[in-house]
Amino acid sequence: MEDLAFAMLVIEVTKGGKPKFAIGRTRALHMIEGFDYDDVAEAYTLRIDPRWRSMFGNREFALIDWNKRLQFRQHQNMAKALQRLIATSDEAVQRYGLDWLKPKLEYSSPMRKFREALEAAMGELRRLKIIDGGRIEVSSKGKLQVVWIRL
Repeated sequence: MEDLAFAMLVIEVTKGGKPKFAIGRTRALHMIEGFDYDDVAEAYTLRIDPRWRSMFGNREFALIDWNKRLQFRQHQNMAKALQRLIATSDEAVQRYGLDWLKPKLEYSSPMRKFREALEAAMGELRRLKIIDGGRIEVSSKGKLQVVWIRL
């Protein structure tokens, strides 16, 4: 129980081994706010820090399949990023505009090279059975988009 009481979340952003930036005050985010024993009721009370509710209350989190994550081949950073994106949506058929996806993945090469890298990443996601039928197509609005089925 002591491990839970003293456990905390620490987020550090560094560049070259030095802090890159800070947001407001730095405070520890402990999991446990309190752990008490009531002699009369002969019961323990465990209180979770209420800030965790605000972090996860909007349900904007995803479960990554780590068994599949560990099977990614080398140099598949885009596929790993797409795995996170895929996991955040409940939609079986997922569509993302290339104009939106390219900056989201922080890809700075020309669109032609981005499309090639995206095709390779979708191939890796298909190999690991994370998606089915990944392809690039023209949307009903005439824009390029990627479409796949989440497995």
